[in-house]
Amino acid sequence: MGFLLGLVPGLPSWAWRWIGIGLVLVAAVAFGWVKRGEHDQPKYDALQLAYSTFKADVEAKGVIAQREADKRVAAEKSAKEKADAENAKSIAALHNDVARMRRERDSARRSLVPAAASQASSPDRACFDRTKLESALRSYRDAVRGLVDEGSDAVIDLNTAKAWAQH
Repeated sequence: MGFLLGLVPGLPSWAWRWIGIGLVLVAAVAFGWVKRGEHDQPKYDALQLAYSTFKADVEAKGVIAQREADKRVAAEKSAKEKADAENAKSIAALHNDVARMRRERDSARRSLVPAAASQASSPDRACFDRTKLESALRSYRDAVRGLVDEGSDAVIDLNTAKAWAQH
């Protein structure tokens, strides 16, 4: 110990005792930390293996779920495209039928206002102007036909949506 006393001159011997005790404590803590690490390493390795297994399992299940979702989305997209095509076909058929019936009706009847009675004393004495009334009735008929067409299209769209939802 004389050698150590010579290194730091003027340090009392009781201080060297505390320094020695401190070094022993530091060595003991370091030794315990190293040994604890040796005991904890198998636990850490087991936990790391469990985590790796869990992670791989979750990734595999995620890939499977994504494939199933992609298949379902593709099937639903195909069903939607089919329903849209059927819907467009139904609407076109309805419009063609309605146009044909309207042409037949309009060609059979030239005027919306009935002809003046043959035994009327003066057709000019009627309560209305025939050309203005005819124009107003045609305008009204066209507006009503537009509403009816819109309602018919909505019914076809609704039926298509109900049929698509049941698939």
